[in-house]
Amino acid sequence: AVEQARSIAGIAFPDFSEQQWLDFARGVYREVNGQFELAYDPAISQPLDDEDAGVVPPDLWGVFEAVASLPILVIRGESSDILARECVEDMRSRKPDLQVVEVPRRGHAPTLDETTSRAAIDDFLRPY
Repeated sequence: AVEQARSIAGIAFPDFSEQQWLDFARGVYREVNGQFELAYDPAISQPLDDEDAGVVPPDLWGVFEAVASLPILVIRGESSDILARECVEDMRSRKPDLQVVEVPRRGHAPTLDETTSRAAIDDFLRPY
């Protein structure tokens, strides 16, 4: 399962230790009848990957604006191929007090156990 996890997410987590890969694999795979299978539907990204299908992504700005009055922290992986920097900047233009942290050497999505992530979460939650 660890090698399978590396093959699907190695680019997102280039400096994972063996223990981090083991923990990651335990989170995304489950054992069924002695075989490892993904613990989520791998087709979840298909609309994002299938450029020829004419799939139009949903406009989620209304949802974002509905919660914009709440405190929001965005933790983005530096090399994310899902959440573009331009999108985060659009979010910030709609919500100037948006808190944003970019985690170096991480893709989508940061595991939230990185030092940068933990510090951002602690700072974000401190007033509450």
